Amino acid sequence: SNDLKGTAHSDMANGISTGIKSLNNILTNMLFFAKSQKPLFTDVKLADAVEESINMLIPLIQIREINLSQNMTDVVVRSDAELLKQVFMNIILNAVQAMPDGGNLKVAIEENTEYVTVSVIDDGEGINPQNIEKIFDPFFSTKDKGTGLGLAIAHKIMQTHGGFIKAYKNEGKGSTFC
Repeated sequence: SNDLKGTAHSDMANGISTGIKSLNNILTNMLFFAKSQKPLFTDVKLADAVEESINMLIPLIQIREINLSQNMTDVVVRSDAELLKQVFMNIILNAVQAMPDGGNLKVAIEENTEYVTVSVIDDGEGINPQNIEKIFDPFFSTKDKGTGLGLAIAHKIMQTHGGFIKAYKNEGKGSTFC
């Protein structure tokens, strides 16, 4: 598109370029979703994976003036750290995007005898109860620019780990994913 700078076709070229990047992103997501993941399991300190995911999103959290609180434990889980980070980044990013005017974001690790749970709690607009059944379906999205594959991929990653994701609309404001 650089050859066309300053011409009438410049905007069209930029539009095509953006469209190709978007399509590439969708196809990458689709390929990820289609191929069965072979996770590389190691002992992972869960708090480290959560922290790294949050750190990637810190600039966005700060720009939106979101109040972040964390409650971590030292639990170690047998998992694929990179895949888990994809899940956490996806869920935390959704929570941040649900609070365009700021708000509170809480990320907490809890343990019981059966499961280790990572909860992401926001006080954004919350999930429409009509959509709660559909949000993990491939290609379902409430965002204009979303492919709808993010939560479906997150769900699939958790399945490969023998786990799951649940979503709730909070009593007051916002949503909880855990």
